[in-house]
Formats: sequence, C-alpha cells, structure tokens
Amino acid sequence: VTRTVTSCLVPVVSVAGAAITTVEGLRQKNGEAHPIQTRFGHHFASQCGFCTPGMVMQMYGALQGTNGGRQASVSHMEKQMECGNLCRCTGYRPILDVAKSFCEDRPAGDLQLVSDEKGTTLDGPYDAGADPIVPDFIKEGSGTGLSLTLGAHKQPY
Repeated sequence: VTRTVTSCLVPVVSVAGAAITTVEGLRQKNGEAHPIQTRFGHHFASQCGFCTPGMVMQMYGALQGTNGGRQASVSHMEKQMECGNLCRCTGYRPILDVAKSFCEDRPAGDLQLVSDEKGTTLDGPYDAGADPIVPDFIKEGSGTGLSLTLGAHKQPY
C-alpha cells in the first residue's frame, strides 16, 4: 500500500519496517529523473522550488496503482492534487497540466506545454516499471535492522 504523507508530521517510530520513498528516491535506475520530475520541468510547473518535492510526491502517490496513468482520470488527478500542498509562485495550472498529462481521458489540446522539447515522453501514461522498487527485506517482513532507543534511560522502542 502506498500512502503519501506530510513527513514533518509523521513520527519516525511509526514508519519502522516501512519502505520510504523520497523525491530523491524517484530517480530511475539509469540515473534519469522520474517521468513526473521530467514533466514538471517541461511544463514549467516549478518556480522557487519550495513546494516542488511535495507536489511531485503527491502526484507520485496519486498515480500509484494506475499503471502509469492508464487508469487515472483527469478528475481523479485534479482531486488528488487539491490535497496537502500549497504553491505561492507558479499557480496551479502548470502543476495540474503535469498531472493531466498522464491521463488518457483528457481532451485533445488541453495542455499548455511550454518546453521546446516535443515527444511521447512528455504526454500520456509512463512505464510504471520506472517506479522505485520496494526492497526485498521489506517485502519479506524480515525487518529493517533499525534499533530505536528513546529517553534518558535508552529504553528500546
């Protein structure tokens, strides 16, 4: 199960044994940026960059289980992107354009691509095989090897 959370509000002990993916962890095995990150750049969906990591992760969470956007509707993506992140610079049109760029049910000509680069990698669903892989030790439930201690008496948690 993939959940997008506000990391500053989640106690670290509550995620013991869970796989955690950050915006840095979305990078593909070949070193290239994830399709969401690439499209953020080509749609100029980021200005100051303060909200960008949260927006990228919110979009990643919204696209999970949609086969790279093949089963995602425009209304689903719009609703998912309403939650949790505020942008004070860019406005939401380019951010929503990125979200809608993955959906097959959007009207033709609906997006305003501002980058000079044209190509199929900037439009339509992406190969979900590019998504990070959950480590085997998490899948197998063998634990993380983390030991946490709390308080002055170093009580194990």
